[in-house]
Amino acid sequence: MSVQIGRMGDSLETLKAMCNTKCNEILKSVRLADGEEMEVVVWTDFELVGVAKITRNDSGLLVYSIDYAVGTV
Repeated sequence: MSVQIGRMGDSLETLKAMCNTKCNEILKSVRLADGEEMEVVVWTDFELVGVAKITRNDSGLLVYSIDYAVGTV
């Protein structure tokens, strides 16, 4: 899955906040089986912000982590 947030020129802090908001929205609608993972590529209009990985934790709750190191912002 790929989603677009913000725009080129937004600060990294602003983009990170937008990423967290978007990932929380996605958590409300996604359905994953145990052991299944989902990657969400997060972009501005032209730059890669990061890649989020959505998984189930040991309690069965959906959680996400975002790798900003791969971003080009």
